[in-house]
Amino acid sequence: MSSIATDISRILSDNLRILVVDDDPIQNAFAVEFITTPTVSVVTASSGSEGLARLASEKFDFILVDYDMPGMAGLEFIRAVRAKTAFANIPIIMVSSREDVTSVDDAYQAGASFYDTKPVNWPLLANQIRTVLRKQSGKT
Repeated sequence: MSSIATDISRILSDNLRILVVDDDPIQNAFAVEFITTPTVSVVTASSGSEGLARLASEKFDFILVDYDMPGMAGLEFIRAVRAKTAFANIPIIMVSSREDVTSVDDAYQAGASFYDTKPVNWPLLANQIRTVLRKQSGKT
């Protein structure tokens, strides 16, 4: 386990299944490498439509989604997830190289729970995941 994954295992101690939806295979590989811990499993999808298919057949506690993807972009993916009652409360972090106010606002308007920028700071992202989960459960 890398030192980053060791740090993350201290941050994310709950049992979690995280879906990462990103068309970049390197970003997906990094997510698996750095977020997978003894209690956290990561499943990747290389497109929005693949992510929706995985959601329909598997249970996830959290979603990370890229903003810019061919076919179904991240905003469209989030809207599709939020439109389904069964998935309406799954926390979603939008991850993007876009830092402009409009993109961030669009992500929140679509239903993102949090917005993070690339390159990803994995320990910070793990803390953001923990914070979103705590807020959702009523713990602060």
